[in-house]
Amino acid sequence: MKTVVKINIIFLCVIFQASACKKDEKLQLERKDYIGNELRIDGYYYYEYPDSLYNTACFLFRNGIFLAATSYKTSEIKEFEKQVLTEVWINSRRKSKDSWGVFNVKDSILTVERWAPPLGIGDNYKKAVYTGKIFNDTTFEMSDGIYHFKQFFPKPDSTNPYIK
Repeated sequence: MKTVVKINIIFLCVIFQASACKKDEKLQLERKDYIGNELRIDGYYYYEYPDSLYNTACFLFRNGIFLAATSYKTSEIKEFEKQVLTEVWINSRRKSKDSWGVFNVKDSILTVERWAPPLGIGDNYKKAVYTGKIFNDTTFEMSDGIYHFKQFFPKPDSTNPYIK
């Protein structure tokens, strides 16, 4: 019995030690101020799912920061817009590394690099890169669909502990 307990303890120590050595991947895309006019940044972009029941939104900031907001019911857009301005909401985003990333625009192509959520306990954050075509200053297409712009002020603060 003692041998089984010792083996289990050793196994757990090895697992914890291995997971402690893992580091999150670093973003390779350099954060730099967005000075272009290909996309508007005085609001947010949203994608309406094909069933039209839900939207997902993201914010692009002048300082080159990308913030994945959340999904919300299409019918509850006003509640979503109130929620993103609360300290509770922005603090929850600041605790969620996979909400943040950087973006840049070159030759009508939008590139976003952000962290993907860990796949399991002890796993690290891996970077994910998304590219899309800009149609005009209020519309772009990524792999999951077409995003449309909605003017919105004030926007949440882009300050986060992950990207300087």
